Amino acid sequence: MRAYPEAAGGFDLGARKRHCGRGSTAGCLDVSHDGRHRTGTVAGRPSCQVKLGAVRKGLTVEDLGDLVDLPLLAVLATYRADGTALLSPVWHEYRDGGFHVCTSDADIKARHLRRDPRAVLVLAEPTPPYRGVEVTTNALLVRHDVRATVERVAVRYLGETRGRRYAESASDDIVVRLEPGHVRAWDFSDTEI
Repeated sequence: MRAYPEAAGGFDLGARKRHCGRGSTAGCLDVSHDGRHRTGTVAGRPSCQVKLGAVRKGLTVEDLGDLVDLPLLAVLATYRADGTALLSPVWHEYRDGGFHVCTSDADIKARHLRRDPRAVLVLAEPTPPYRGVEVTTNALLVRHDVRATVERVAVRYLGETRGRRYAESASDDIVVRLEPGHVRAWDFSDTEI
């Protein structure tokens, strides 16, 4: 089973702890598709004891704490000529008030953005408090400092040794810069844990 480090607010799907003993699954985060309790923990407590409060909206990126610093996959939306969206999972970094995504100038994302600079990036965590941010903006294609950016991003996701090795062989030669135009940020920080 997949485990997310509890030190980072994650949960262990393989843990065998008893749930709270309630017969009902109402409000329980750990309910399978057929409505039965599953075992697991969230922040060291049985997951069925964790209740989500109301979603907090209208937050800033800074209100989300370390979310943008975590090596989570983001999803970048670019637009095809027919107006439909292409959704691409991407590595990212948040730096100087904006997101960087490394890619190749020949990649479909870069081709879309040259024709239509509109882009949306969504980043969200899969565990409570379910922080997330959506940035809608016009992307900039940057050729300055690309190698250093590729290396920083690769090291962030793969660690020092593997990240540097990846960066040396990567074909990325352009950075997509996403400076916030419209930001939608949220979380469930009033979760009872």
